[in-house]
Amino acid sequence: MSRRTVRTLLFPLALVLAAGCSSSAAKSGSSSSSAAGGATTVAKSAAVSTAAPGTTTAAGATVTIAKGDCEKLKPLIATMSVDWQVLVQLVNATKVSEWNDRAKTIGSLPKFAETLDGLQAAFGSDKSAADSISYMRGANDIVQKGLGGDEGAIASLKTYLGTNLVDSLTKQAAIGKAFNDVGC
Repeated sequence: MSRRTVRTLLFPLALVLAAGCSSSAAKSGSSSSSAAGGATTVAKSAAVSTAAPGTTTAAGATVTIAKGDCEKLKPLIATMSVDWQVLVQLVNATKVSEWNDRAKTIGSLPKFAETLDGLQAAFGSDKSAADSISYMRGANDIVQKGLGGDEGAIASLKTYLGTNLVDSLTKQAAIGKAFNDVGC
């Protein structure tokens, strides 16, 4: 394994540590959407907020993220990193009931779509990041079927992700670069 590959795989872990997130903090989740003025609004809850900056919604407190507002982006990146790493390991399960066990103990896979929505809102204008988010969304759609009990999801996920775990894990790199490009 090359140094570049190791750095690429360790970058998301470094973001988690830099954000000060434990797995329980990552479980609380963050989600985002575009708000007025080109900023991103993050709601600390299970629902994506489309409220105007500075408002509170039923989903919880909303916060506006401006370009380079790293402290508000870090939890979103950390959640993505944990969930994606859990997701790509699900291909090793022999039945989808194992997926539910993992989803309850590590990360927040049942809410991964909301994390992806937040990433799309924050980094969707970056083509590489948007492509990675789209790829992750496709994998997540399969996982959600598995979490719902579809046993065929294991084979579908194996086909979708392919056999090279490193290729799947490096999808995080484009999002990490977009995070860096906004000044974080």
